Amino acid sequence: MSGPAAAPALLRVEGLKTWFPVRRGILAGPAAYVRAVDGVSFSIGPGETLALVGESGCGKTTTGRSILRLVPATAGRVLYRDLDLFAVPESEMRRLRRRLQIVFQDPYGSLDPRMTVGAIVSEGLDVHGIGTRRERRARAAEMLRRVGLSDEHAERRPHEFSGGQRQRIGIARALVLEPEFVVLDEPVSALDSSVQAQIVNLLADLKSEMGLSYLFIAHDLALVRHLADRVAVMYLGEIVEEGPTEAVFAAPAHPYTRALLSAVPVADPAARRGRSAGLAGEPPSPLDPPEGCRFHPRCPVRIERCASDVPPRVRAGASGHAATCFLVPGAGEAPAPDHRGG
Repeated sequence: MSGPAAAPALLRVEGLKTWFPVRRGILAGPAAYVRAVDGVSFSIGPGETLALVGESGCGKTTTGRSILRLVPATAGRVLYRDLDLFAVPESEMRRLRRRLQIVFQDPYGSLDPRMTVGAIVSEGLDVHGIGTRRERRARAAEMLRRVGLSDEHAERRPHEFSGGQRQRIGIARALVLEPEFVVLDEPVSALDSSVQAQIVNLLADLKSEMGLSYLFIAHDLALVRHLADRVAVMYLGEIVEEGPTEAVFAAPAHPYTRALLSAVPVADPAARRGRSAGLAGEPPSPLDPPEGCRFHPRCPVRIERCASDVPPRVRAGASGHAATCFLVPGAGEAPAPDHRGG
């Protein structure tokens, strides 16, 4: 999938850190910190989808929520159209939330069971005072139709719908405000595989129709390939590889990326036989990440310096493709930029 033409970044994340304190007692100070997100940088251009992928617990969801200030960040900056979201007062951030939305992972827990679907979808319009009551109801009904539901669904409550339908409601709620940027926090992981493709296709269609930019958080690389312009691979709070989707899939440069891709199901038995083995063991704790390269305890191709030195970020061939690994050709040359799009 080819990305959009080069343009100034819509959203730029610079050195984002989100650490959670671990305390010995209620009154005691922090004994240590869980480094959920530890120095993440990337950019997303207008109309672009960046997929953030990795194993559960790597910090993907915390990254997305920190960007929108749903979780307080420890350090770094998030620039939306060059406005620092971490520096604006809460009143200004409330206004900006109309342009910055999120679709949550759980279609069952993210919808208020006491509200009708029409009220759920139009709630953001009510909060921002957009239009009259009749205009808000009409706009919500139109958004429901755009996500594949009907007007009559507006009077029902969430428990009357399937998981896929509930996720469509969540998407309608996020998009009714006509945002520019949407965090998609594993929007299909709780759904049956037969429904996942429908929702991914819907998201792709809405992106094209509305000119949206997505941060698509996922662990299923097979779905990512069909929606994302670029991929950022995250491991233990850090991005270890980033590049155009087809370049990363065709020539993964980091051992962790290769292991993730080896787990993607393929139909061809010959192709399965030629693939490398998957990952061994569990990720280390973000409370005490390893020295040097954080992936080295699980890496099948590690060398001695991986245990002590932090690897550089280096170009990995295609334009914009970079990885943090000593074994990438050119690792001794000038480092690649830390983020793209700006």
